[in-house]
Amino acid sequence: MRRSWRRLLASALAALFSVTFGLGVVLTALPAGGARAAPTPELDVNSEVRHGKVYLEFRCRHFRLAAPDPTAPKRYGEGHIVLTVDGREVARLDRRVFVVEGLKPGAHAFRAELVHRDGSPYGVVREWTVAVP
Repeated sequence: MRRSWRRLLASALAALFSVTFGLGVVLTALPAGGARAAPTPELDVNSEVRHGKVYLEFRCRHFRLAAPDPTAPKRYGEGHIVLTVDGREVARLDRRVFVVEGLKPGAHAFRAELVHRDGSPYGVVREWTVAVP
């Protein structure tokens, strides 16, 4: 009878250890307060050339477009798009569509970057080339 109690006690302790250790691993894997980490912002760009103009459409995920404001509090997932063409800043955008006019015929390097409202970068950049006929 003593052996069966020892086995039962050993099994109970092993189960308790497994549950406690398992919970410890799960709890340490969660961010403080049990909150989930914010998803990383993403940016996709569609561009189309028509009649010498470049029409741009920006699609942002996990990101809310807001007007540039250096005094606004920094909120993750909020900001604007800095658009450069051939290395020169063309616009700071808080809208999804934009038209670039006045480009000479030839290839042009475009760059779009997500930034916070104060202008600090998120590290999300898209670069592409557009040929204007």
